[in-house]
Amino acid sequence: PDDPDVYRYIRGTITVPRYVDSEHPPARLVYGDDGLPAYQGDHEVEFHAVIPRSLAEPGAGPGRVLQYGHGFFLGRFQIWDPYPAYLAQDLEMVMFSTDWAGMSQRDIAAAAEILTDVSHFPAVPDRLHQGITNVLALTRTATGVCTEQEAFEVDGQLSYDPDEVYFLGISLGCILGSTAMSLSQDIERPVLHVGAAVFPFMQSRSVDFDEFEM
Repeated sequence: PDDPDVYRYIRGTITVPRYVDSEHPPARLVYGDDGLPAYQGDHEVEFHAVIPRSLAEPGAGPGRVLQYGHGFFLGRFQIWDPYPAYLAQDLEMVMFSTDWAGMSQRDIAAAAEILTDVSHFPAVPDRLHQGITNVLALTRTATGVCTEQEAFEVDGQLSYDPDEVYFLGISLGCILGSTAMSLSQDIERPVLHVGAAVFPFMQSRSVDFDEFEM
């Protein structure tokens, strides 16, 4: 109630098809006889959402959907930081985010261990495949079953228009977002922000890389 920008924070889970051998890092893709990733059942993936206070004002809304791709080894919780929350408020957009599996905060311990034996490095890009699947599933869920949930309503009305869907990826979310957006069938207008020239250049500039640097 004291946040000038946020009307409601939402925590939720979505059901996502899994193509890696574990729900937890490290994990490897499982391939079928056809050489393609093989379905390994469903699992639950957490997401966060923010409804800005600007969409709770009298006569406001509906807003638009903004899916957020977080930075290097961070997570879905980044949309609760002051600037993303302010952005949602200023643009009158309901913001959604899930972890980039493979390079989120949950992956730090596995990534640090891989640095001691780089033969296990394929577990990183394999989980990134799953991470992109999760991001695409969140878009479909935000514009689908979430529209039927009271948590996303303001005064009995859905707070956003499910036909107005956009993406903002920063840093890591820019790099991985370029792949996710090339595959997305739901988002036509993404913004890919501060991705740097090449990934090795970007990671060495990140404060989150300090603990990996020897």
